[in-house]
Amino acid sequence: MATLSSLLGSSFQGDSGVIAIANTVVVTPDTNPSVADLTTSNTELLTAQFSLPRAPDISVGTTTIANPNANPSLSNSGTNGDTVLDFTLPRAANVSLGSVSTVNPNVSPSISDVGANGDVTLNFGLPRAANVSLGSVSTVNPNVSPSITNVGTNGDVTLDIDIPRAANVTISSVSLGSNTTNAAVTNSGVNGDVALNFTIPKGGDVALGTVSVVNPSVNPSISDVGTNGDSVFNFGLPRAANVSIGTVSTGAAGTSASVTNGGSNGDVVLNFTIPRGDTGTGDVTGPASATDNAIVRFDGTTGKIIQNSAVTIDDSGNITTSGTVDGRDVSADGSKLDGIESGATADQTASEILTAIKTVDGAASGLDADLLDGQQGSYYLDYNNFNNTPSGGGVTTGKAIAMAIVFGWINKTKIGLNHGSAKRSKRIIYSWINRRSVCWHICGCDYHKLCE
Repeated sequence: MATLSSLLGSSFQGDSGVIAIANTVVVTPDTNPSVADLTTSNTELLTAQFSLPRAPDISVGTTTIANPNANPSLSNSGTNGDTVLDFTLPRAANVSLGSVSTVNPNVSPSISDVGANGDVTLNFGLPRAANVSLGSVSTVNPNVSPSITNVGTNGDVTLDIDIPRAANVTISSVSLGSNTTNAAVTNSGVNGDVALNFTIPKGGDVALGTVSVVNPSVNPSISDVGTNGDSVFNFGLPRAANVSIGTVSTGAAGTSASVTNGGSNGDVVLNFTIPRGDTGTGDVTGPASATDNAIVRFDGTTGKIIQNSAVTIDDSGNITTSGTVDGRDVSADGSKLDGIESGATADQTASEILTAIKTVDGAASGLDADLLDGQQGSYYLDYNNFNNTPSGGGVTTGKAIAMAIVFGWINKTKIGLNHGSAKRSKRIIYSWINRRSVCWHICGCDYHKLCE
């Protein structure tokens, strides 16, 4: 026979039976469910009593406000399996300004929190603006770079400044070099100062070499064959061209008249070809009027129309034209020939040409190569011949420069880096005589104007 315990997994055992529910008891949530056997006799009917826990009640108990530095918490204060939730919640932190302190400029700004219980109290440390002042100003040598140094402390700025002074510029020496060397300027100054040492080459001699007459087709030339800084000029001068009439030929009828130049070496030899008149095969017509003695020309290619021309041949055989002959202006060339004086020769010697040049030598001729304003070079070697000279005895630096310049001009050289021109030296002399400073010509700032 089945029992309730066998069906419920308890101590009840049996083969079969009927279970009757006597009642159901609701217990608190913290009580475990249970089944009680209320059977009173050994029968097949089992009477069971069930004890079932109810669902727990859930409610909010207390809510407590804690300091901001406390962690939030949740606790259960319920009994008999019911739930009563008690909350502990941190309040929001109070934020306030504490102290504001001024620190030195070299200290980094700072913010610190000195609050308690999670509240915030901010203390600030703020650097003040740096004081900027001028320390020392020192003058250093010209070869030292300018500098600025900060010697301030605690983040303040105190500037020490080193400023290079202006360089002193002096003339140390003026030396006379040979006529084969270039002019030179060296600086022997120290500490950034400038001490100029001048080396001025003496002038070379200038002489006339040979004067050769060349053909008219050759360009004139001047060559310097001097040595050791001296100049010896050889001239090649083309003679005037000879103009002559070569041949006069009769050309075939119907051909054009022509003039060719058969000359050589720049001379002109005119060869004329004049066509003969053709035997007419029909009527020939011409202009209503014509120039007397003008050469007749065909107009077109029909052979029947003639026209006037600007070329005439008079009864004596003289030819006149307003155009050119073989590209040459015969009239202009003739004027050049007419301008050659009577008795002119093409074989003058160098001595004869030099003698002829001397006859026009003078201040207004542009040749003035032998005399300077009417004076020989020896005149300017005497210091007593100078006007407006500095006062005081002895040869000063200015006098030495002036004498070197004059000596250079007399010897036909320029005061510069190269030789070969007395023109620029003469300009320096004039500048010196006019009481203008010669140093700027030599030392650089306007030197290029002198050497143009």
